[in-house]
Amino acid sequence: MPNRKRNYSHADERSAYYQAGPAVIATLLGLEVEAVSINADDECCSWIAIRKPLYGEMNCPVDRLAKFSMLKVLLAGPAAKMRYSFGSVSAEFDPSNRHLVRDPAILRALNLAAELPQNGLSIISALWHGVGCSLAQTEVWSAVEGVVRALLNDREIAGSTVEEIVWHSMPPLPNQCSQLHS
Repeated sequence: MPNRKRNYSHADERSAYYQAGPAVIATLLGLEVEAVSINADDECCSWIAIRKPLYGEMNCPVDRLAKFSMLKVLLAGPAAKMRYSFGSVSAEFDPSNRHLVRDPAILRALNLAAELPQNGLSIISALWHGVGCSLAQTEVWSAVEGVVRALLNDREIAGSTVEEIVWHSMPPLPNQCSQLHS
């Protein structure tokens, strides 16, 4: 059977970017992505399954780090969709932007940030900026686009596929041994 190119709607692409951003950021943060799926023309039925890190007491630095990781993953969906739609992610998180703060992932991030001892909105603003900077990196955006292509072709991909795409998009690490002997 010949390999035919599918036609994708704008909604399909938006949904794919919305799910690919968190999948790539989660992988880069060392979280385990189990699967990612998009539903044709229905962004609300698309999803990403991540093995959520366990966290308990917020006084523990490891637990705070896990929550910060999850916050970055939650923010990555709306940020990737913004970069896809407008060419870049706004440098500042704007809580007066009704479209942004009504996003389910943003609402979840705000609720999770409220559990932290610091000001939740200032945390979200700082992490939003960091996620935007990450998505602006050529290698990271290349990984997002690779995951998008896989999602548009297959509609659902395994976490191992996401991981493979991410690591193939990253530049190789310098050979430490040859540098030591120079």
